[in-house]
Amino acid sequence: MVSRAASIILIHYYPSGNPTASAEDLEATRRVAIAGVLMNISLLDHIIISFKV
Repeated sequence: MVSRAASIILIHYYPSGNPTASAEDLEATRRVAIAGVLMNISLLDHIIISFKV
């Protein structure tokens, strides 16, 4: 059986409480999107989850 992804969503957690995307986040998103184009897999979103207790 062969499984193929049609699309992906990137999600990661910031424990600091600040969900603002860093320059590194934007670069990683760009690189994954480019790689996805080469593999015919679309990047739907990049979500940053953050909360401070």
